[in-house]
Amino acid sequence: MAAMKEQSTPKSGGSATAYLQSVLGGEVAEAEEARKKVAREALWRKGLAYALKGLAVLGGLVLAAGVVPPMSQALGLAISGAVTLDFLLSNHQRLLTVVTASQAYRRLLREVARTHRRELPAVLELKSTDSSQAEKELNQLNSRLVAKLHSDCDAIETALDEADLKALKNLSLDPERGTPR
Repeated sequence: MAAMKEQSTPKSGGSATAYLQSVLGGEVAEAEEARKKVAREALWRKGLAYALKGLAVLGGLVLAAGVVPPMSQALGLAISGAVTLDFLLSNHQRLLTVVTASQAYRRLLREVARTHRRELPAVLELKSTDSSQAEKELNQLNSRLVAKLHSDCDAIETALDEADLKALKNLSLDPERGTPR
C-alpha cells in the first residue's frame, strides 16, 4: 500500500485468529480509503472536464453564430485557454485513469466481502464440531483475503503510477522523447 502502516504482531500467547482478523480489517479500511481518494479526484476532474468542454462547445457555437461580435476575440482566447488547460493537466487521460482505479477498488472490496460472507458459514458450522480446525480454516481464509488485497491494491497503484508517467511523457514537445514506450 502507498502509506506503510506498521502492523503489530500477535503477542506471545495472543490469538493468531484475532490478529489476522485485525489485519484483514485494516487492509479493507486502507483499500476503501484509497478508493475514496481516487473517487474524489474523479469527481472534481469530471466537473472540470464538463466545464472545459462546455466552454469550448458553447463558445464555438456563439462564435459560429456571430451572436456577440465584440466579444469574439475574448471568447476565442477563452476556448483556446480551456483546450490548453485540459491538455496541460492531462485532465481527460487522468480522469479515465482514476475512474478505472475507483472501479477496480470497488470490485476488489466487493469480491473480498462476498468471498468472506460465502466461505464463513462453513467455518462457523465446523466450529461446533472441531474448533481447532475451524480456527485454522478461518486463518487460511483471512490470510488468503489479505494476500488478495495486497496484490490487487499493488496492481491498481502500479497502474496509477504508470499512467502518471505516461501523461508526463506526453507533455514533451520533443517527439522522440515524448512518445510513450
